[in-house]
Amino acid sequence: MKRNLFAFYKYRRFLIGISACFSITTLLIFFQISLGEAGFYSYKDENGKTHYTDDLSKIPLEYRESDKKLKKHKEAPKDTSTISVPSGNTPAPIINFGTPGRIASGSEIQIPLKAQGNSYYLDAVLNGGVRAKLLLDTGASKIFLSKDVATKLGYNFANVNSKQTSSTANGDTTVAAIALQTVEVGTAKSYIVEAAFNEKYDDDDGLLGMSFLNDYRFEINRDKKLLILKPLTEGEMEWGGKPGSWWKKRFDYYDENIRDYGRAAKAWRRRGKTHAAEYKYMKDYFVDLKYRLENYARVSGLPDRFK
Repeated sequence: MKRNLFAFYKYRRFLIGISACFSITTLLIFFQISLGEAGFYSYKDENGKTHYTDDLSKIPLEYRESDKKLKKHKEAPKDTSTISVPSGNTPAPIINFGTPGRIASGSEIQIPLKAQGNSYYLDAVLNGGVRAKLLLDTGASKIFLSKDVATKLGYNFANVNSKQTSSTANGDTTVAAIALQTVEVGTAKSYIVEAAFNEKYDDDDGLLGMSFLNDYRFEINRDKKLLILKPLTEGEMEWGGKPGSWWKKRFDYYDENIRDYGRAAKAWRRRGKTHAAEYKYMKDYFVDLKYRLENYARVSGLPDRFK
């Protein structure tokens, strides 16, 4: 029985490396908004432009102190394209989700690749301002970043609570889990992208894995050295640039992990094991990702049937 329990709770630990798929199993605690402050706010700047955000701390003090300039909304505005979503311990950029309910155009995006030996690299912009040269790795489940890039994003390994020790071919490796607010490659842009970093990986800026690539249909043209990204569907309705099936799959993925890691944490806690904290952090990590996705869905006008 003990052996079966050990195998059950160990199955989510994956290899982490440059060409290996790895799994992030801890929480980055970035709940910075109290329940009492939850909601959406809008204000007009000095140029008359209206800004929307769900993080009161991101609103300049001069607008927070003026009842005439600041408004609170019970729900996210569905007729606007700008909203700021909290990103934990790094400043949240103002991002554009586009018009809700558009028909997919079917157009493709071609990304130049830089060949180095048998590997391909591409340029990416993280969280709206940090540039990185990432190794294209379709065998990696997440984006993995170097310590230097993580530092530029505002993350300090010692201060990130979401850590887990995973077994690799080269021994145990401790990684920190984070969620990138935005990842831009060419004109392609993804939101709420899972990533990780540690203190040992510093050879490159990092690698681009499936947590970004799964947002598209993609192919690699080695002759022309291009990464070709296409919409997941053609001619179907999209919300926030993604079809209903993408939204449903993402919500189900978060719910499944919240449930599984919650059960694992309780089981380890009953046995008085320190592993319980790791699984608790992982559950909370996915709770936060789901919270962000729900905000994204409201802004995008997503129908409830896809949640």
